[in-house]
Amino acid sequence: MKKYFSVFCLFISLIAISQNSPVNYLDNFTKIGLNLQYTNTSFRNQTNTGLILDYLDVESPVIGINYNIFQHNNFNFKANSNIRFYNHQRYTYIGASDLDATNDILNTYTESGLVDLLTKIKSEYVFSKGKNIFLNIGTGFSVLYYKKQTVLNKGFFDFNDNRIFTYDWSTGNKSIYFGALFSLGMDISTKGMLYQLFVEYNHNLSGPTDIYTYTTSNLLVSENSTVEKRNTGHYLSFGISLHPKKSWFEKKKNKFK
Repeated sequence: MKKYFSVFCLFISLIAISQNSPVNYLDNFTKIGLNLQYTNTSFRNQTNTGLILDYLDVESPVIGINYNIFQHNNFNFKANSNIRFYNHQRYTYIGASDLDATNDILNTYTESGLVDLLTKIKSEYVFSKGKNIFLNIGTGFSVLYYKKQTVLNKGFFDFNDNRIFTYDWSTGNKSIYFGALFSLGMDISTKGMLYQLFVEYNHNLSGPTDIYTYTTSNLLVSENSTVEKRNTGHYLSFGISLHPKKSWFEKKKNKFK
């Protein structure tokens, strides 16, 4: 995930033109706009002995609002607040030799209905690229509210009356998580709408948001093991903010005069 983001960063850096281009084009559009994102949050999976048991990266849709706070020369300062909906997907593979079974066991399990609140504040430096296209590089910080689980979620897997593994799931030791972010974007100014497209990497500074502890036992070939699967809270996000022209609302007001 980070490799592709690095390539994208290099590409944008090569085409960006460092020249004075005050961001007054934003004055023509509403400060508040609709924010839509698609995020990919990474897990860090320690390896159990005798089986493959991993949590896959969490892909989730995001919806919220974006606010272009104020502009100064080439800088735009903005904030957005979003609700993120997502699932955890667990992939499990256990070899037949460890179970004295005819076939391997392959299973995918989804924990659904998870929600958090994500707020970000950042500054962007804007480059001009043509009459209505503006590239930008941004940096800032994020605040994530993630509801803590008050009770540990526990589970197990048995095969032929033998307990093969157990797990405990807990959220991190806090409800608020802070992160540092870096983004690359493109603003497209049209007659009726401002489209603010961006790709963004956020590095969680407050520790994992979810911790799963797995203990394996009673495998015929492999030794017992206890490891952790951690939701790092680091994520890569692709998004767009939509800001309509101010004249949309001015015309509506004139109709009632």
